[in-house]
Amino acid sequence: MKKIILFIAIALITFNVSAQSRIDRSSLTPIDQLFRPLEYKERDAPGEIENVSLEGAVGSPYEDKVFRQGELVDLSFEKKVIGMFVRYNVYTNEVELVKHPESKNINAMIKAEKVFARIGNQEYHYKEYNDASNKPKKGYLIKLRCNSKINVYKELTKTFVHPTVAKTSYHKNSPAKFMDHEKYYIEIDGKLVYLKMNKRKIVKSFPGKQSELKSYINKEGLNFKKEVDLVRLVAYYDTL
Repeated sequence: MKKIILFIAIALITFNVSAQSRIDRSSLTPIDQLFRPLEYKERDAPGEIENVSLEGAVGSPYEDKVFRQGELVDLSFEKKVIGMFVRYNVYTNEVELVKHPESKNINAMIKAEKVFARIGNQEYHYKEYNDASNKPKKGYLIKLRCNSKINVYKELTKTFVHPTVAKTSYHKNSPAKFMDHEKYYIEIDGKLVYLKMNKRKIVKSFPGKQSELKSYINKEGLNFKKEVDLVRLVAYYDTL
């Protein structure tokens, strides 16, 4: 009898451990793995780059210095993390996250192609692609348009310009500053292609329907110095 009771007890313990193990694995979410801590002494302090103080600098490393409410999406597990506050540090190529807009604890989203951040209608995707010089690159691209045929992405970069000291009294000191640059890409069948922003180059980048695109550009007077006109052209292409 004692042996039977002991056997049942061991069986129950084994079952509970096994069940708990299964529960732990099945309920595991990637939430804790979607971001990593960033070390900041003061969240909004000017800081420095290359041993140069950013106090009084023109511009900033950020697309927008303010944290905006957004969400993280992990396509591998079809999970969302909502209620996060997000901003994009263009200079360091980091998507920064806080759980509360006043929080001092800043995290960075992990750099993985299956994980992206969303703020309003903009999505921040980590991609491998060839840049405008056809050199391999990894970094964040902002998805502007998504449809069944083609996606449009914007690449933001910032160049840091060191401050200069006037050589004579006839000149002025120049503060440190950030120079902004934008480039655009289209994604066709999973391949990213750099777009040179003129009508002939853009039309040539689209597979087929080029005469229709030329007619639409002329009819609508599209100007590819404007991002919105590129998005309009892609939206039209999706109707063809």
